[in-house]
Amino acid sequence: MKILKRLIVILILTVILLSNYSLTFAEPNLYYIGGYPLGFDLSGEGALIVGISEVICEDDIYLPARDAGLKSGDYILSLNGKEIKTAEDIDQVLKGYNGGPIIAEILSNGEKSIKNLYPKLDLSGTYKIGVLIRDYLSGIGTVTLVNQDGKFASLGHPIIDEEGKLLGVGGGLTYKCKIIGIIKGERGRAGELSGSIIRNEIIGDIVKNSPVGLMGKFDDDFYKTEKFELANPKPGNAEIYTTISGCNPMKYTISIVKVEKDKENRDIVVKITDEKLIKYAGGIVQGMSGSPIVQNGKIVGAITHVFLNDPTRGYGIRIDKMVSELM
Repeated sequence: MKILKRLIVILILTVILLSNYSLTFAEPNLYYIGGYPLGFDLSGEGALIVGISEVICEDDIYLPARDAGLKSGDYILSLNGKEIKTAEDIDQVLKGYNGGPIIAEILSNGEKSIKNLYPKLDLSGTYKIGVLIRDYLSGIGTVTLVNQDGKFASLGHPIIDEEGKLLGVGGGLTYKCKIIGIIKGERGRAGELSGSIIRNEIIGDIVKNSPVGLMGKFDDDFYKTEKFELANPKPGNAEIYTTISGCNPMKYTISIVKVEKDKENRDIVVKITDEKLIKYAGGIVQGMSGSPIVQNGKIVGAITHVFLNDPTRGYGIRIDKMVSELM
């Protein structure tokens, strides 16, 4: 009986020791650092109306979309029950039009409604509803970080529509991208990175356009670069990882001037101190949004904006806000 009790005690101690061992040596929550450019195509939640146009007919000029209450910035989600994503989808519905109203599901200012559209036969003999559609939005940005599952965060700020509202995104594709030129930033004028999107190299999908940037998932493991822990920013010296030529990021020195809380994507005020980055870019330029900020060997934020009156200064976002959208 005593031997049994001793065995039980030994087993319990062994479990405790093993548990402590695993806790002591467990790998911390690490993220792969970004800093490299990303090309993207975004599709909307529906077909985005960017303009209302006239339909010129034999007897008169009509504005079917305006008459139905549609306006720029609205999304056409469906027509007669058919999901609409592009101008071509609209054309397909109109090809089968045989009179009467077309039932349109519309998203306007975040609210859905049903409208009755009455197409008109234009001079070419084609039915039109009088809208100009943008099928998708293309651009480049910078990847901030990637988690162990390949989910990535980029930009640090949302993509907005013509009215300054969060652009509704139904998905999209990401591509490898190469920076081929740079317009240097000057006082009163923001600089800009010029990138070439390599469309035959699709590397992942866009999942959402969030208030803190584009979120998505990569298909392969090219992103498995250097791993970093996360931390809170504080005033002092730091670095950014960004790409101003080619595809590979470089490190540049900065100073974190001020840190605040709850300032949307302007929590951090930074100043570029790296003479090389100032020489070639003037400081922060468009396309650098999402460049990770590293302080004391840990990712603490990402670049989001540049000061127009001083391109060596700009804003950043705290990294915890971006990571929360990956969950």
